[in-house]
Amino acid sequence: MTNQNTFVWGLKRSGNHLIANWIYANYGGVTKAPLVTDGLHQQFCDGFVDPEAGVAFYNNCGRLHSRHFGLGTLQPNDFRRAAQPHRCTIFGIEDCSLSLADRTAGIAESTSVLILRDPLNALASRLEAARSRPELFPVDEGFIDVLDGYCAEALGHTEFLPAKVVISFNRFVDEPAYRDALADELGFINLDAISEVSSYGGGSSFSSDPTPSPTRLLMTRFQQHPVPPHLLDLLLTRSSIREACSNLFGYNLADHGGNA
Repeated sequence: MTNQNTFVWGLKRSGNHLIANWIYANYGGVTKAPLVTDGLHQQFCDGFVDPEAGVAFYNNCGRLHSRHFGLGTLQPNDFRRAAQPHRCTIFGIEDCSLSLADRTAGIAESTSVLILRDPLNALASRLEAARSRPELFPVDEGFIDVLDGYCAEALGHTEFLPAKVVISFNRFVDEPAYRDALADELGFINLDAISEVSSYGGGSSFSSDPTPSPTRLLMTRFQQHPVPPHLLDLLLTRSSIREACSNLFGYNLADHGGNA
């Protein structure tokens, strides 16, 4: 696993930090010391490192630009420079349009991880989080467009991300064998270190408990925070979202209402 770089792409409230911490632990990261960011792009200002293991995590590389589904001014050379001191580097890319994936292209020994949570529960969790921090969790037509793009990529309709591993958050939290298979695909042995929800993502939108929520609750967030009909209508107009609900998550989105 020499000089392994992993780009973790995911929409906020989709389990990004749970999975990033899992990857970090499986790469050998144990301690979480502050990053040394001298000489790096100013957007690489948050995260942690295990100096002995040579494993680093850069959190939300888009920073404030993620509020508008962007990646700021980061370019491939910025990622190369940030990764250079470490054996394994994990870059968190949150709420970023996949049209910007070329910013992470051409970096040696790199893998892209695409995290997708089922749209109904992802949206419900995001709506709950937006109650206190709406600026961090936009839920509008622009977000629905980005979500549709993630669904299209997961379904194989687009190929923005090279060397891609798609992770279903729903299956990740529920199926140990699925985590084992993902670990094999990513090139490590699964230590199953998923007992901690990182504070970076704010933990659960619905609870202050620092441990992951029970699977049953994670899969019924839309019942705790019903998705408004106008947002359901927007979801229903996006073909890749409808297809992902059916083919990847096992439900018919039209069965859940809306005015369409």
